[in-house]
Amino acid sequence: MKAIRVMAFVTLIGFALGIAMVGDALAGEKGKVVVRDVFFMTNYVSAKVPDVGGHAVNFIEAKGMSFTEKWGACLFVMVAVQDYTEGVGPYLGYLHYTYRDGSTISIKMEGKGKPGERGEGTWSYIKGTGKFEGIQGGGTREYWVLGPGQWYVDAKGEYTLP
Repeated sequence: MKAIRVMAFVTLIGFALGIAMVGDALAGEKGKVVVRDVFFMTNYVSAKVPDVGGHAVNFIEAKGMSFTEKWGACLFVMVAVQDYTEGVGPYLGYLHYTYRDGSTISIKMEGKGKPGERGEGTWSYIKGTGKFEGIQGGGTREYWVLGPGQWYVDAKGEYTLP
């Protein structure tokens, strides 16, 4: 009888520790993310600004595919504005990623670039749904132009899920 009580007590302690450990593991996930986005421009509007030579504001819409080792592949849409003078300047944009299970991530990106060549900047999570609900974090990004209306981005950063 005494052996049964000891075994029951040990089992109860083991169960309690197991619940505590699993609870901590599920309470929050943090990690690093490495992303490759491939863009295909779907809309481009450029307006010349008559203040100084070579000044233009460009509106861009694009679609594409994104790949991460952590979360797999997904599709995205992007909307961005560039304010370039003499072929260089800042950009601001938003990307909305949709995964196969319906989960989404929205990010804000900003930086500096040179049309037709390359650029760099930062990004941050705005919102997540589904398995990405409550996501936070951000990082850096670099882009390279492949040809007219086609470019890719390599981004890296960190994320936290509640």
